[in-house]
Amino acid sequence: MTTRTSGLTALACGILVAAALLACKKRREPLIFKATPQTAVAKYYTMTVNGATECDVGKKYLEPKKGFVYLGVRLTIEATTDETVGIFDHEFELTDGSGGSYKTSLGQCPPVFEDVRVLRKNEKLSGVMTFEVPETAGSLVFHNNTVISPSIGRDETSIALSR
Repeated sequence: MTTRTSGLTALACGILVAAALLACKKRREPLIFKATPQTAVAKYYTMTVNGATECDVGKKYLEPKKGFVYLGVRLTIEATTDETVGIFDHEFELTDGSGGSYKTSLGQCPPVFEDVRVLRKNEKLSGVMTFEVPETAGSLVFHNNTVISPSIGRDETSIALSR
């Protein structure tokens, strides 16, 4: 009987120690970034970034890879000239100071952009561009490299994101 009691006591102590270690594990703070400057003015459009936060796409099968999180960049783009401006995910990118580059992800945090993404003068489009970035990400730069037309070429803007 003493052996059985000793075994149960040891098991209970082991469970208590494991629970205490799990409770002491420090939880990582979610990523939150501010934009500086908040608005970038290009030749054919303006891009305003209202910050970026860690987000959830709401689909288990689209979870980010281990050590990465989804970062949703909240932005508004406004066409400012008579040239139409197309907004396409593949033209957006985040870069970090160590040379890392992150394209938009398949998983999208809400509110996602509308399907129609061609803007005419004074039209605006707002939503979230989602990227899969390391959970330890520091300063980032948000880039938009929009092709206005084959004859005009590209119109580029960048906004720094800091924690």
